[in-house]
Amino acid sequence: MKNIKRLTDYSSVIKAGRGQQGSVLVFMIVLMVIFTVLGVGMVSMFGSSVLGVFSSNSYRRAHYMAESGLRYTISSYRNAASGQAKEAALDAIDDGSVAGKWFNVFPDLSRYQVRVHPYWMKTDPGTGASTTVITADVPNSGLPPDFAIPGVGSVARLHVGPNGLVGISSVSGATGGSTKVTYNLASAVTIPAGFRAYANLAFPTNNEKTVINGSAATPLVLNISDVKAIPRKNGQFTDSETSILYSYQTARLVAGKAQLENITWRCPTSTPCSSTTATFPAGRPLIFSQAAQLASTGEHLQTQKKLTDYLPLFSGTSMLEPPGNFSPPALTPALSGFSTLDALDITQSGDRVVVGSYLATGGTHVYWARIQKLGEYSFNDPEEPGRTIGYHVTPLADAISDNLRNTWIQYNKLSYDVQIKVGWDYQLNYAAQGITFRWHESPVFTGKYQGYGIAFMRFGCQNTTCSDMIPNSIKPGPGNSEKDKLLLVLWEQKVNATGVETKDWLAYAVLGKPDDYKSNNSHVVTPPAKRSPADPDQKVTGNQGVWYDGRINDDATLLVRVEDKFVGSQRVNEIKLFYGDASTYANWTDDSRTRDSVATNKERARYYPKWLETGSGGTLNVINPRWPSNTFGLDGAATIAYWYNNVTTDDYFSLGSIAPTAPYNTVTMTTNLTPRTGFALPILLPDKCTIRTTDYVLDAFPGGRKEIGLAAMGNLRTISGYPVTVAFDDFYIQILGGN
Repeated sequence: MKNIKRLTDYSSVIKAGRGQQGSVLVFMIVLMVIFTVLGVGMVSMFGSSVLGVFSSNSYRRAHYMAESGLRYTISSYRNAASGQAKEAALDAIDDGSVAGKWFNVFPDLSRYQVRVHPYWMKTDPGTGASTTVITADVPNSGLPPDFAIPGVGSVARLHVGPNGLVGISSVSGATGGSTKVTYNLASAVTIPAGFRAYANLAFPTNNEKTVINGSAATPLVLNISDVKAIPRKNGQFTDSETSILYSYQTARLVAGKAQLENITWRCPTSTPCSSTTATFPAGRPLIFSQAAQLASTGEHLQTQKKLTDYLPLFSGTSMLEPPGNFSPPALTPALSGFSTLDALDITQSGDRVVVGSYLATGGTHVYWARIQKLGEYSFNDPEEPGRTIGYHVTPLADAISDNLRNTWIQYNKLSYDVQIKVGWDYQLNYAAQGITFRWHESPVFTGKYQGYGIAFMRFGCQNTTCSDMIPNSIKPGPGNSEKDKLLLVLWEQKVNATGVETKDWLAYAVLGKPDDYKSNNSHVVTPPAKRSPADPDQKVTGNQGVWYDGRINDDATLLVRVEDKFVGSQRVNEIKLFYGDASTYANWTDDSRTRDSVATNKERARYYPKWLETGSGGTLNVINPRWPSNTFGLDGAATIAYWYNNVTTDDYFSLGSIAPTAPYNTVTMTTNLTPRTGFALPILLPDKCTIRTTDYVLDAFPGGRKEIGLAAMGNLRTISGYPVTVAFDDFYIQILGGN
């Protein structure tokens, strides 16, 4: 019975079992809690891993978006046809608004935004009056965030439009993000009325340095203490003295001075623009070209990434219009006047074009090129069957014409100046000699050429039996009214519908009437001032002294400016004619060598040839090349009459005008009011100097186009074994900006 009771009553054994059961329960609960905690931890760890991967992918994709923004901006800039189009491309990317423009790649998922921060600015429209205060606008999102100009009041300088460098006395608004800057200048500048000019900063070198092209071992140090005013990468600058354009890879501070590294440039192998080295003197101002900092933000979902890069905008500095002025790399001043024919394509010239010595003003000189034997290579004039003419054009070599084409491709414009000095053999009575421009082969008739020309000309008569071998169609004036006179002539050649090369003159000016040869060859001539009447420009007419020296004074200079412009939607050429001289004679009655501010009179400085200069072993100061001002001052009647800025620099040339400004206004240009059939009436602009034409505008620039050449016409022949020639020297080309 007791045993049964134990089975039904609470025994010590049963009590002990229940205690163990409680411990197990607690243990199970604890174990479940532990597993729960572990599970939660594992879930948390797994979730963190997923989120980490997700965050990394978003960051990477945001980075890709930022890169896309930079690439799109740079591509848009490079594909724009001209300087203005490049600015417009940047405006389309960054409108300067507070929120900025976002570009959606995947809507509501991925997008990018690019802020353009220019290092350049453009002035308010000019008034034509000189001023020491200019205000300039900064487009897009304003100046770079940390922008500051070092050396204000001491070393910093500004290049504004066609003006020379000026010091900066003080400046306001030159801070990060600013869209308007006001400069107080140490001296006055002038911006032509209605024009906006680029304002570019310039800083001097710290010490003399010879730089190796593309070498990291030869950095160039500037005399400024930071790099906030210039691009830190991919920058460009122009040497203020040589006008050569340089690029640098990086700019950074080293030992408290700004340092430009890995400098490169493009130019021929010649001093001073060597292909391997360039020397910058201490204190040489360097003008920094238009450039921009690109700040690109990429976004994927809510993740953002920012990238920065630097973009050079224009290969030039401080002009009224991009691209600015610079000499084409293959024809720098250092290569002008050289003793080979490398700059010409003489493949079609035979022995018509040679290099040889010539008796010139100041002695015997090896001229750069001579054209000869046209009388021996004469042919029937296609316009006047049965009449014989001597006529030849030698175009530029491909290397130089390709540089012109590259400029057109980059900017969709090509404006330029071309100049050359000339000379005639003393046996030569009649000839025409000069420069062709907008010169190109007919797209329809192979081997037939058309374009414009400018020439010094003296002809003997205008009839079918005339023996001067100059095409009659190019001779200006009615009948024989201008025969035997020395003329400055603008002419045109066209290929008509039947493939005939036809010509007409567009404008001319009378410079003088050289003496004819004496029958006894006594070499006694009448000086230009003593002729009756006195020669209109006594410094250009030949036979200056008691020796026969050709019909034109040796080293008389021809210069033509052709500007590629739009008038509304129509593309036009605007042409100006200039001439100068190197005469050493002083037996004039009404001509002067005193420079003045008048562009259209015949008073000007002597523009002697390069071979007489100190730099070429001579005794004169180096002045070659010289260029006319890019703009002109206007009087109340809107007549171009005055050199724009610095008469000391500019007044080596006379500008052709139908109304030259007194004093010394005896050389007057006449335009053709009755052009031949097929030739348009030349349009004379209100300035009374510029001739506008619509033939041969540069809507296209195909490969192989020559564009510029040297031309000669006349009875150039061999006399007693001596070839009678016309000579060319000091050939220079300057590419211009245009509007």
